[in-house]
Amino acid sequence: MLNQYIDLSHAKYITQSQLPTVYSTLLDHDDYMTLRISRLRKCTLSITKVFQEVSPDNILNRCIVLHDDKGTAYIAAFIEIYLENLPLDLREALIHSNRPLGKILSERKIYPKFSNRKYLLTNRECIRIPYLRNRINMNHLYGRFHSILTSSGEKIADVHEFVTYMEMDPVSQVCEA
Repeated sequence: MLNQYIDLSHAKYITQSQLPTVYSTLLDHDDYMTLRISRLRKCTLSITKVFQEVSPDNILNRCIVLHDDKGTAYIAAFIEIYLENLPLDLREALIHSNRPLGKILSERKIYPKFSNRKYLLTNRECIRIPYLRNRINMNHLYGRFHSILTSSGEKIADVHEFVTYMEMDPVSQVCEA
C-alpha cells in the first residue's frame, strides 16, 4: 500500500558503519524515534499527517513528518500500523490524534522489540508525494526500516524513516487525511 507513496527500488541497503556519524546518532538505536530526537534536541515533537488511511485488512497506512514546535522537521516516516494487535483505545488515539506512535506507546508503557533493522541510502526522488519531496533540501536521504513488535512477538508496525531536516511551512501544511 505505501509503495504508491515511496519507491525504494533504487534504495541501497547499507551497514551501520556506512552511516555518517550524525545519521548514526539518529538512526542506530533501540528506542522510539520521537523520544530519541526529543532528548537529543531538547524539544517537544508532534507530527503532521501527510497521508493516512485504514485499509480493509485493518492496517493504518500513514506518511507523517515528525517536527518540533518551531517547524523544524527531522523525519519523514512511512508506517504500516497493525491495528488488530493494539488495544482499541490506542487504535483510536493513533487514528485521531497528531501524536507520534512512539509517544503514544511509551505513555502506555508499551516497550516493544525492534526487529529486522536495515539502513538505507536513497534520494529524495524516491518520495512520490510532491508536497513532501519538494520540501526536502538534501539530494541523498539516509534512513532505516524496522518492525516494531509487542513483547509477545506480534507485529505493531513496519516503519521506514528518513532523516530530512527540512523546514515546515505552517501556511502550506497538508491537512489531515
